[in-house]
Amino acid sequence: MVVLHEDARIFLYPNFLTEEECDHIIALAEPQLRRSEVVAADQSGAIGSALSDIRTSAGMFFERGQDQVVRAIEERIARWTLLPVGNGEGLQVLKYSGGQKYDGHYDFFFDDVNTRNGGNRVATVLMYLQDVEEGGETTFPLLPAPGGLNPPEFSNCARSVLAVKPKKGTALLFHSMTTSGKLEERSLHEACPPLHSSVKYSMSKWIHAGAFSTTPEPYAQPAAAAPVPGVLPDVQAQMLQQRVQQRKLLDDAVVQARLTELHERMTQE
Repeated sequence: MVVLHEDARIFLYPNFLTEEECDHIIALAEPQLRRSEVVAADQSGAIGSALSDIRTSAGMFFERGQDQVVRAIEERIARWTLLPVGNGEGLQVLKYSGGQKYDGHYDFFFDDVNTRNGGNRVATVLMYLQDVEEGGETTFPLLPAPGGLNPPEFSNCARSVLAVKPKKGTALLFHSMTTSGKLEERSLHEACPPLHSSVKYSMSKWIHAGAFSTTPEPYAQPAAAAPVPGVLPDVQAQMLQQRVQQRKLLDDAVVQARLTELHERMTQE
């Protein structure tokens, strides 16, 4: 195992998957790949998912323990991370064709809907299912490259920051949450686009702080307001809608302010 950043707890595990496992996963996933989505809130404040230019890959999810290969990989991840299989979401396979990418983002949730099932995400294991000739790196924009610059074989997207080139069978482990339960800001990461005719296949395992149900209730609507003595029902409905909108605006503002702050810090460094 290679320690990429001790303090931020980012590690690389070469040959974590066998070639046969990688080929099996790609063959199993390929017919089910669909355009990837991101977490989003609608106008009512309800949390769901939506297409976005931020993320242009194709993806699909396996059921947890879907077959013998998937089960073996999940058990191996649990032994490495020391986190139970039951804390993990189903494995997600992603395909990035030439030019497709996922801009800088966190796996950590900023809303209180996604965290109802298993708490927040604490760690991610990202596995590479094939080599990528050019581009396709995973980068951590808030962490500098060792020595200031990566070697010439890294694309411009990944030259000056901590980055990993996709290599078949290799696994990357990073933590979205600090040991004190707060956002690990340095876990901000980006999927650089494969260049030219290159294609990237990867597989993610998102792991939560607690047991994660693979058959959760659909994204919940905001909870109904408790009766307010002396206030008419239609007025209560208006109050609830105002609270929902205020919460959405606050969440959006907090996330935007944090990303702006991190961007400014990155440019100053």
